[in-house]
Amino acid sequence: MTLVLQLNFIDHTKLVLTSAARTIRIVTKDNELHVFSLEDVLEICRRGDPLATEFGLKQKILYIKEILRSWHRTGRFPGEIDADDDEPVVILGEGPLD
Repeated sequence: MTLVLQLNFIDHTKLVLTSAARTIRIVTKDNELHVFSLEDVLEICRRGDPLATEFGLKQKILYIKEILRSWHRTGRFPGEIDADDDEPVVILGEGPLD
């Protein structure tokens, strides 16, 4: 099952994550759409590109990671995703969580 997660932020920006394609879609305040692979987004944050700083991308990714960690800890993944499977859970490029 593919997990699609959209977060709408108070600054009128949006992040849409897709598990199967490992993509992140960024919608800016000006409704500009940017689509990146997960690896590219992590590199953008590491380099401190303008998109990362002006959009607050690193902080928003950290917030999303905390939400996903919380869902994993509490077994509250949405839909038919079973957080209790024997397979390890990897959240946004991190190693498997115990």
